[in-house]
Amino acid sequence: MSINDVSPAKGQRGQARMQAICDSCMQEEVFPCARGDFAEARRKLGLRGWAEVGGTLRCPTCEARRRAHAVVPVTVATEAPPKPTREQKRQIMELLGESYDTTAGRYRKGDTDAVVAEVLGFPQRPGWVAQIREEFFGADGGNDEIASLSAQIAALQAAETKLEKALAELCQEREALHRDAATMAASLASIRAAVGPQALRRAQKGAA
Repeated sequence: MSINDVSPAKGQRGQARMQAICDSCMQEEVFPCARGDFAEARRKLGLRGWAEVGGTLRCPTCEARRRAHAVVPVTVATEAPPKPTREQKRQIMELLGESYDTTAGRYRKGDTDAVVAEVLGFPQRPGWVAQIREEFFGADGGNDEIASLSAQIAALQAAETKLEKALAELCQEREALHRDAATMAASLASIRAAVGPQALRRAQKGAA
């Protein structure tokens, strides 16, 4: 990197300066900077548009040219995704006819697109099965196992909701009983305080 201290010799008049030389086009720029302060010189050059990349110092023009070249898009050729052969399509159609229930709109038992693809020998291509199923049979409505488990989960959730409601009612009933007991206890305490122990004993004897 070409940065040089071109300050006047010590004892001579003049402002301390540094010199930058572009390593690409040899353009020069002299600017005020503390004597021998290369860190400050790099900072000032950065503000002026100069750049140091990989130890190479470039002026603003050369750096702009380098950046423009660096961002040129690269076109990458991509291969078309593979498609099933006619025989593979026929096999998919046949197996879907056995495993997919068009009336229910779902697979029978535990079958899925992935299961069909695996059975036919191309487990990495469940998308082939999905495409043909969507076009000729129906949407991905799951399968019988999923439907059964979903129904069981719904029944458990309904039972849970029912129990929660019953528990809430029991809690309300308990609170009401607690309030009634507290009211009766307060009334009993008032009666005892009004009649006194002796009157209470006489009342109890008379009742006997």
